[in-house]
Amino acid sequence: MVEGGDGLGYFRDKAVFVPLGAPGDVVMGVVVKETPDWMTLEPRKALTLSPERVEPSCEVFGRCGGCQWQHLSYGAQLRWKKEIVREAFARIAGVREIPIEDTRPSPTPFPFLYRNKAIIPLAWRDGRILMGFYRRGTHEVVDAPECPVLAGPLNSLWHGIRALLAEEPITVYDERRHFGKLRHLVLRMGMNTGEILVGFVVKEPAIARRFAEKVRALSPRVVGVFENINPRKTNVIFGNETRTITGQGFFRERVLHHAYRVSALSFFQVNTPAVEALIREWQADLPEMDTAVDAYAGVGLFSLFLAERARKVIAVEMATPSVLDLEANVRNAGLPNVEVRVGPVEAHAPDFPEKVDLLVVDPPRQGLEARVLAEVIRRRIPEIHYLSCKPSTLARDARVLLEAGYELVRLTPWDFFPQTHHVETFARFRRKG
Repeated sequence: MVEGGDGLGYFRDKAVFVPLGAPGDVVMGVVVKETPDWMTLEPRKALTLSPERVEPSCEVFGRCGGCQWQHLSYGAQLRWKKEIVREAFARIAGVREIPIEDTRPSPTPFPFLYRNKAIIPLAWRDGRILMGFYRRGTHEVVDAPECPVLAGPLNSLWHGIRALLAEEPITVYDERRHFGKLRHLVLRMGMNTGEILVGFVVKEPAIARRFAEKVRALSPRVVGVFENINPRKTNVIFGNETRTITGQGFFRERVLHHAYRVSALSFFQVNTPAVEALIREWQADLPEMDTAVDAYAGVGLFSLFLAERARKVIAVEMATPSVLDLEANVRNAGLPNVEVRVGPVEAHAPDFPEKVDLLVVDPPRQGLEARVLAEVIRRRIPEIHYLSCKPSTLARDARVLLEAGYELVRLTPWDFFPQTHHVETFARFRRKG
């Protein structure tokens, strides 16, 4: 299995990628794409099936592109995520002997029903609304009655909102014609608080307060309904304008003993129980220190916990909704030792204090900016804790750090995304000498 989720096989010494394959499968199929070095095979007939296969629980699995690994046992998923991280470090970072640990599982009972967020594309076909996720590699919506990895209360709202939309005269967006209003449904939930925020992405204002109140009436958990306006002909989901129609424009979540406000467009990890397990393990080994920097701080997930160990925490964030939440969360936690700096990390890195004891980074999928890495190395920051959602970019950045005199002392894959190929990885780097 490889990053991206495909099975990997070989035919006459050429790599063959097999979507929905499993280790041990022997299949016949049709080549749908080929280069001099590799090909992609669409399987048509299985000669031998892998013992790691299980029956998928979702009726649209294989057509919906949301999950890639429901056909693998959960134990196999954990093993292959570890191997994907190991292979990335060997191939990209040039490190074969690495201190990699077994993948930490998503806490029981959450290999399913774990996601606290869904962005559901909508379409109109044959006189009815479709709600689901895109078929792999396309923008074709696969209609689904619910999603088995989504938290139960959000699935209940999925059903209720579908029924409400069927009675509303709101046109559904057609991206080919750039016609219609309703583009996506957004569902977000605090798993430990029960609070739910519902949103609609629209081409132009479309959600009346009357309709928003109907949505809110579907469940006492719903604390607010918002509308995000995206008038552009684009694959980017959200536009620049967000307005609250009824209730509040944020939900609350609790992670261990800290409370967080999370606004409609703010980033927050989708698997709260797994985040709690990671933070519990991470903070147990965290010493007291003078200064820590939380780069890409988001709403302050790590900042609040760092403030319990550091005399001063600098939290850097550039996205406006997250900055407002970060400031509110720091204020509500009563932590005067956290300083919020607004803007991109690469702009603030040259102005970090001369002595930083620990740098925590949780960057987007593209990893660290080269300028950030260069500044970290120049300042000889003694310890770096790196949480990554993409093994290949983590391995790329690790190579730079290792060549600059750091050592990798711990590497732990975490399964924040069961039933998919995605893996979160925690890496701990320490400067030698």
